[in-house]
Parts: sequence; C-alpha cells; structure tokens
Amino acid sequence: PLDAATVYFGALTIAITGLGHLAGKEVRILADGSEQPAQTVSLGGTLDLESAATTVIVGLPFESCLQPMPWDLNMEDGTSAGRKVKAGPVSALFYKTGACQFSDGPGKVWRDVVFRRNEDAMDSAVPLFSGWAKLALAAAFRESIDVLLRTDGPLPLNLLALSPTQTVHGQ
Repeated sequence: PLDAATVYFGALTIAITGLGHLAGKEVRILADGSEQPAQTVSLGGTLDLESAATTVIVGLPFESCLQPMPWDLNMEDGTSAGRKVKAGPVSALFYKTGACQFSDGPGKVWRDVVFRRNEDAMDSAVPLFSGWAKLALAAAFRESIDVLLRTDGPLPLNLLALSPTQTVHGQ
C-alpha cells in the first residue's frame, strides 16, 4: 500500500518523471513486481530506478498493522480466559501476499515472514504467496497470545485467517 502513488506503464525506462507532488519526499518503489530501495524524489519531481522497468509504482509508505482480539480456547471446564497460556506457532492464511512482518506483541521484535521458496527464480520478483505460513512466537507462559502483523512497503498483505496453537496452564 502506497499513498499519493503514481503509476508508470510503458517502455523500459530508468527515469521516472511527473512526481512533483512527491518532491523532496522519501518514497517506496515497486518496479516490475520487485521492491526497489527507498529513494528521495528530486525537487524537480524525478527519480532514477535502480534497474530499468516497464511497470513502476512510486508513492509514500504508510504502515498497516493488524492486532486480533485475544484468543479464547473452549475447554471442558470453561474457557482459557484468565489462565496462563503458552503460545505455539500461529498459522496464517495469506492470499496474494508479497510482504509481512509479525511480532509477539506490542514492543516486541518484528520478524519477516519469508515468502520466497527454493524453486523461485532468483533474478525475478518473488511471486505473490497464497497459502498457510507458520509464525513462530516466543514459547513462554503469559496472560494472552498476542500476535501483530504489519507491512509498510508497496507489496500487498492480504490475511484471510489466523489459527493459534496453545497450551493452557491452571484452572
């Protein structure tokens, strides 16, 4: 997701013009499906790509962040609410996703979800990923399972479902 984005479709080019509304701003760039390094647009409203492309999207980054409600597990003697839980991996179902980071909760370390596979060509954009991926949370007993997901680049993040595994302690 990019804000105030401009899209270029055309012949193979390195120079992108018509970015006056982004002059002096640091922008993110998606060129032929691959993210290029962030750049600052010149005061004249131009920038040069790292490598030539035919389809380019240039815009301002913004962070999209998702924090689901706490999970409650139904048990024989009630629910897991108010008990200590130990998070196992969380399975995330993505649809046509190119970038995602996850964290164990507010203020914790962010880690990348890796979508590149061994069979993907190394000299082209990583294909958008659809399917399940495991998010390895820190294994520790705590009040609730917190997981946050975010992106701030030009590649899409489409999350369809989250499925936690957990161990419950106490009564």
